[in-house]
Amino acid sequence: RLIDISGSAKITSDLEAGDVNISGALKCHVLKAKRVKLAGGVEAERVIAEEVEVSKNSEVRGVIIACRVIIGKGAEVEHVIGHEVRVRSDAEVDKIEAYRVVVESDSEVGDLAYIEKAEVSEDAEVKKITRIDKLSVDLKCVDVSVKTQ
Repeated sequence: RLIDISGSAKITSDLEAGDVNISGALKCHVLKAKRVKLAGGVEAERVIAEEVEVSKNSEVRGVIIACRVIIGKGAEVEHVIGHEVRVRSDAEVDKIEAYRVVVESDSEVGDLAYIEKAEVSEDAEVKKITRIDKLSVDLKCVDVSVKTQ
């Protein structure tokens, strides 16, 4: 099931779907989907998916929990818990917990906690990096790899 939101939507309960494309603004309690593509602004307690892409200059308030997460150039995200996380250039993320994470140039990350690997560009700013044993959420991910195109 596909849900396309163009403009703005406020949902007073949880939203569940196969694929969700948001172009504009969404406010909801919990968003659960297989794939989520966010362009604009989202405010949710949790966004839970296999794959989440936050488009260029978008903003997410709440926690993204996903196997694969791409934070687009210039995007602002509050908190990410993921298996594979890529933060594109000029993006800002307050907190990341990841199995593997890549932070590209000119990005800013507050707290970065990783299990296996953290690649941080010389031009990126990360306030605190910590190696951890496990994520705060139990993710069930299969065949995980972040697309780089």
